[in-house]
Amino acid sequence: MVFGQKATDRILSSEISDFVKEELIKSKVYVEGRVIRLEINNNLFLNDIKKLVEIKISN
Repeated sequence: MVFGQKATDRILSSEISDFVKEELIKSKVYVEGRVIRLEINNNLFLNDIKKLVEIKISN
């Protein structure tokens, strides 16, 4: 997913896990925003993914 600065700020101030926030911060910044890719192998980050989608839709 690609997140603009406004969405990135919301993610960083949210209750999303530190791992996801670190991945977002480390990601390359493009004109469109930051790109984050997460490999999901279990349900551990399911709530984080839902929150990311909610933030993406609301922006």
